[in-house]
Amino acid sequence: MNKQIDSLLDELEKILPNANGFKEKMFNKTTKYQKLYGFDIGTGKNSTWNNEADAFKHTFMQAILTINYNNILSKIIGDLHEINGNINYGQSKAEENMDKWNNRVGRLIGKEIK
Repeated sequence: MNKQIDSLLDELEKILPNANGFKEKMFNKTTKYQKLYGFDIGTGKNSTWNNEADAFKHTFMQAILTINYNNILSKIIGDLHEINGNINYGQSKAEENMDKWNNRVGRLIGKEIK
C-alpha cells in the first residue's frame, strides 16, 4: 500500500494542470512563510512535524490546492497524505485528527479566497 499511495500522489502531480513539481514547490513556499512569520520550526528531517510549522504547512497546502483545483481534490490529496502517514510513519490518531482539522481549515480558507 505504501508504494501505491506514493505512486498515486506522484501520478496526480503529473496529470493536474500546473502541478509539475508541486510537492517541492509547496515545501519551499511553506518553509519561506514559516521562517518569515517566525513559526516554531524544529531541526533535522522532522523540522515541521507536530509543531506550529506543521499546522501551517497543512493549512497552507490545502488552501492552495482548493484555490488552484477544487475542494474535493484537495480533500482527497489531504486524506491520502494522512493514510500515508498512518501506514508508513505510524502516526497516532491524535496526530491524524490534528492534521485533518488543519486541512479542513485550509480548504475553508481556500474556498473563501476563491
